[in-house]
Amino acid sequence: MKKSILLYISAAIIASAFIVASVKATSTTSCLKTEEECAVNQQITSPYIPDNIEFCGQSINLLLIGNREQFDREVTAFTYGHSTTLLIFKRANRYFPIIEKILKEEEVPDDFKYLAVVETMLNIRAVSSAKAAGLWQFMEGTAKDYGLEVTSEVDQRYDIELSTRAACQYFKKAYEDFGDWSTVAAAYNAGKNRLNNDLEKQQGENFFDLWLPEETMRYVFRILAIKQIMTHPKTYGFILKEEDFSPSIQESIIEINTPINWVELAQKYGLTYAQLRASNVWIRDLTLTNRMNKTYRVNIPNKADFKYDCARIKVHDSNWIK
Repeated sequence: MKKSILLYISAAIIASAFIVASVKATSTTSCLKTEEECAVNQQITSPYIPDNIEFCGQSINLLLIGNREQFDREVTAFTYGHSTTLLIFKRANRYFPIIEKILKEEEVPDDFKYLAVVETMLNIRAVSSAKAAGLWQFMEGTAKDYGLEVTSEVDQRYDIELSTRAACQYFKKAYEDFGDWSTVAAAYNAGKNRLNNDLEKQQGENFFDLWLPEETMRYVFRILAIKQIMTHPKTYGFILKEEDFSPSIQESIIEINTPINWVELAQKYGLTYAQLRASNVWIRDLTLTNRMNKTYRVNIPNKADFKYDCARIKVHDSNWIK
């Protein structure tokens, strides 16, 4: 009797274990997807690489494996960094007209506008961990060397026009040293002394002959890559419409040569302090002491332009929306 009961209990335990195992197996199996079901529902392709690309009138051979792989890395990063690259197009619509005009006046190649893109993604308020600031990422000491004012009340590294002209002075002086615009671009990242030393020690003629820190090697090819994408956006999957851009905000200019309370000045023109600051990012405090009675040019935005109106949109480069 006891033996029969023990056999019965053992059989019941074995049967229960089998059922539990079966349920678990069924449960586990049923929640797994097949490889076909898990397939990513999008096409990911390697971006187009041209045989060559022009920078400042110089043709860069992208059939050389070293150049091609460097370019491939950067054009792939910009192509699949969708959000950042889209923002670049939208910011460029506002800032390229200003930058291009100054580059032309200063006789610096137009392609240097792409250097500003690589420096800050055209974020006018950008500040690096090393405290470089503004569109062109000037360090405080360098900014002062090129005539920009940097104080607790005024920081002209954030003034688009003045900082762009200061950057142009750097580019032109560097070109006198190197005689090659790609090397000038590399020097903006690594420093002129570093480039001079490497050219001499490695007996190279320009940037493309040198072995440099990875950051600098990437820097120049990032400039080339973003130029390629912004020149041929549809090739890289960027489909933009006119209404994707913001209309410009018209501004008038006044001159200030006395101490000023910026909040009161903003109110005088029916603006908030924030709206005034947005058009004059170089203002760094609520007031300007101005003991030396220096003259400052202040942009006064047209309040009526603050409202989005697609009828006022003008796209700077027609290639962006073709």
